[in-house]
Amino acid sequence: ADSNFKSKLRHPSYPTHEINGIVFAYMGPRDKLPLFPNHEWALVDNDHTYVTKAYQECNYLQGLEGECDSAHLSFLHRMFKTSNFSQQDTSPEYETEDTDFGVRMIATRNAGEGKSYVRVSSFIMPVGSAVPVGPGSENPEGPDGFEIHFYTPADDYHSWRFDFGFRRSRTVGIPDVHRAPHIGPDFRKYANASNHYLQDREMQRTVNYTGMPEFLTHDSVATESMGALYDRSREHLGSSDTAVVAVRRRILEAVKAFQRGEEPPCLVTDPELNDYSHAESTNRVFAGHDWHAKLPHLVSSVQERVAQKESEVRA
Repeated sequence: ADSNFKSKLRHPSYPTHEINGIVFAYMGPRDKLPLFPNHEWALVDNDHTYVTKAYQECNYLQGLEGECDSAHLSFLHRMFKTSNFSQQDTSPEYETEDTDFGVRMIATRNAGEGKSYVRVSSFIMPVGSAVPVGPGSENPEGPDGFEIHFYTPADDYHSWRFDFGFRRSRTVGIPDVHRAPHIGPDFRKYANASNHYLQDREMQRTVNYTGMPEFLTHDSVATESMGALYDRSREHLGSSDTAVVAVRRRILEAVKAFQRGEEPPCLVTDPELNDYSHAESTNRVFAGHDWHAKLPHLVSSVQERVAQKESEVRA
């Protein structure tokens, strides 16, 4: 009872922030704790969201880079009896833009009759990727929500994939959580390298390109079959790797700047500037080729929107 041993022990702890089933930890200096960024997905009601978690047998960056390649939709995820815009034009034009949240990645395809199919995804520093859901449509409002995939390192050779999705206009039902039936209670995928990802040759002949169930399996076989930590000196990067290169460059620049003593990028401390609605991910079909004019809310910066609000108040 008179021991002071308890007074000598300390255990490290970190501030956390929970968003609808995922707990985020801040592991930096306490005196530099930033605001949690107000992304659209971080502000929706719990019953409009869904989350799955899966174990990845590869380095986190391999999974993240797979999200940066929109051309793979035309092949890896190809279904034979359906044809969406990503399968009609298998050679998209790529653009990337460095932003205050990471990198915006734009893939534009020819949709015929003078129309374009534009798929906008976002690399969210440091391990997130926002991707659209569904095949895309001519609805001017775009899809009813999107998904954010977080590739969290477990160690150098394994990672966790958290898939967070939401619907703007309705509550989420069981069919929305379409990956859950393919993941075991230990978060390991039922289809994995040990059983050849449950590849079915008859399915491969008649149903889809891989002969494997679910997009999650398709992505895993592509990233995990590289090996746990791929030797990138063996790569032959092409034009469809434009976004992969942009994301790698952004990460490397951030690491080098931090080593020089600079602050990490994409952090926000001013509540007035804590607006990341422009980090949306969408896929839409519209006339012409200029996506900037069709999606102006993705183009303007937070500072520009704040200035616009101030101008309206003064008026």
